[in-house]
Amino acid sequence: MGGGIGLFVVVVVVGGLYFLPSFVAAMREHHNAGAIFALNLLLGWTALGWIVCLVWAVTQVNPKTAPATSASKPPSLEPAAVRCPNCGEWMPGNAIRCLACREWVRR
Repeated sequence: MGGGIGLFVVVVVVGGLYFLPSFVAAMREHHNAGAIFALNLLLGWTALGWIVCLVWAVTQVNPKTAPATSASKPPSLEPAAVRCPNCGEWMPGNAIRCLACREWVRR
């Protein structure tokens, strides 16, 4: 009984260490987490492959691109941008619905 539990613990610990680069990439929400996992799975058994995966996993993560909203100046939209009367965000002058607050705009 004790040998089976000991073997299980060893397999879990070794497996956790083997996939450590993949765990690090996933926890950091790395933009290449899938590629890091694939490389870790295929070449992680070599010391060089494992080290490459770990270094890659801790490199800088690209920020997710989100639409920037600025309250200080309107974006360059055609026709001229106006502020939404409901939320104050900038929107195209001919818009009938605000993209920020999703409210209908009365003209």
